[in-house]
Amino acid sequence: MSHRRAPRRRIAGETVAERRVVIEGSMMTFVVRLTRDKVGRITGVVEQVKTGRKARVEGLDAVGRVIGEMIATPGTGQVQNPPEAGGSR
Repeated sequence: MSHRRAPRRRIAGETVAERRVVIEGSMMTFVVRLTRDKVGRITGVVEQVKTGRKARVEGLDAVGRVIGEMIATPGTGQVQNPPEAGGSR
């Protein structure tokens, strides 16, 4: 069963903030393809389904970083939900 919504038409006079609410409530889908080589290195590709945008990744940490970059607020280059300070590394 699919839960896709019909494309939303732009309404004359609608503000960017009103459109952003729709964007922020949108579901995002990613395809992650990973391979582990003989020595245990992880490499692969992350694809944002809606846009077809793909990015190569090396290591598991890169998967989250790339997804964060793909969902960053347009034009700011900043990740929507940066990691909390004090996390283990």
